[in-house]
Amino acid sequence: QVLSVSTSAPNGGVDQNPGNDTRTQDFFSANPGQTVEVNITLDDYGTETTWEVTNNQGTVLASGGPYQDNADGTVVSATLCLANGCYDFTIYDDYGDGICCDYGNGSYQVVDAFGVVLVNGNGTFTDEFTTNFCLTNTGIGEGLLEGAVIAPNPTNGRLSVQLPAMLNEAGQLQVIDLLGQVVYRATLPSGLQRTDLDLGALAEGTYLLDLTSGTDHLVRRIVLQR
Repeated sequence: QVLSVSTSAPNGGVDQNPGNDTRTQDFFSANPGQTVEVNITLDDYGTETTWEVTNNQGTVLASGGPYQDNADGTVVSATLCLANGCYDFTIYDDYGDGICCDYGNGSYQVVDAFGVVLVNGNGTFTDEFTTNFCLTNTGIGEGLLEGAVIAPNPTNGRLSVQLPAMLNEAGQLQVIDLLGQVVYRATLPSGLQRTDLDLGALAEGTYLLDLTSGTDHLVRRIVLQR
């Protein structure tokens, strides 16, 4: 696999030398994998900032930094390919004052391919801070739910979920926003094959619809727009 790291908006302004914005590095990842993106917003002392992603054996799978100084507001992005599983994201500051807020408003995020925020930090830490996150393949384990139709999508808030067969067991349906918060939840009885949702109270945007029944698990992206 190839790790691609790029920067944008140095010091919050226009990049005068875009030719040196991207670097690549080969690395290896088990299959199947999925894409995640690490986004670091730097403070004024980018040379103090580094990060790494490790697996549960402590092996470093990807890392970044140090970066340039006097780049407050610059966003550094790294695209990774990781196998399904759980990982630790650790951010370091050599000086021990984090990346916020005395010398800029630094922050960090890890986002999956659906746009779901897996890690989100405001940069307030000392020497280092570690957060765990997990990846699952949404296509695995669909079972009897495979072939479900969710329509209309995009939707103005009203939509239906039509299953290919009746549920053998009672199920749980959740709608999750891109910060990972459950914003809608319903219990589905066994024998159900269709359910109608009214998400009109939710803001416009992208959400994940998550349906579980026994060992079957379905995840689909839905878009609310009015």
